[in-house]
Amino acid sequence: MRLFERILSEGLRQPDSPLQTLMLGWHASAVVLEDGRCGLGAVPLPGQEVLRSTPRFPRHLVEGTAHEVLQLLVSPYPQEFAAASAVASALLPPEEPGESLETLAPLPEGDQVALLGYDHELVPRLRRWGWHLIIFDDLRPGVDVLPSWTEAPLLRGTPWVWVAFDALRDRRMLALAPLLREHRGAVLQGPGVPWHPPLLRELGFSHLVLPTWTGENFPAILTHISAGGNPWHCAALEWRCFSLHHDPSVLFFPEESSC
Repeated sequence: MRLFERILSEGLRQPDSPLQTLMLGWHASAVVLEDGRCGLGAVPLPGQEVLRSTPRFPRHLVEGTAHEVLQLLVSPYPQEFAAASAVASALLPPEEPGESLETLAPLPEGDQVALLGYDHELVPRLRRWGWHLIIFDDLRPGVDVLPSWTEAPLLRGTPWVWVAFDALRDRRMLALAPLLREHRGAVLQGPGVPWHPPLLRELGFSHLVLPTWTGENFPAILTHISAGGNPWHCAALEWRCFSLHHDPSVLFFPEESSC
């Protein structure tokens, strides 16, 4: 079964529900289902979206159920992808509490880390951790930023890689999978990543980085997203790290702080 088919298959096994609230912001999307489940999704990075809409979009998204909107995860249109990734997060949330994001900081042990896509909020954080970054991005030139066409040959020399969820939308993740499996560690960053450890392990990922919240905090999150806020700046969210490995022989966290 192919990548998107497996995500859809797992999501469609979950109970369906109409959408109560759908919010599409500048930096994230958010959804609340009528049964109380909620999720955060990803929006395409600036410069990579299809700037086109049709009258069917609002009606199709607002009137659809969670199962119907989830199937738009393969859509090239930013509204549909953003809504579908939020629904995926609501239907398939993490099944464990995860670890503090800071747990990741010492793991590369001085090795170089490849970052696929320049995130202005993420890069300073990783550099404060002392990580040695090599960044692949075609839209935002900067220090240590290389064009994406150089990814394949240069990734083989970096023991660690950090990938944004947009790599799923543009199918780049499928091409990268053979390379990811060769790395010491590979991090997939949300929001909008559905909880499917077997599939993500097969793709070569060792860790997930996701925003987490409590139900009582979600109204504040909706307000933040609707105002164009970035999830990294939302006080009601806590970013957590999830290890995708449970075999001690491939455990990446120290035993005392293991997921």
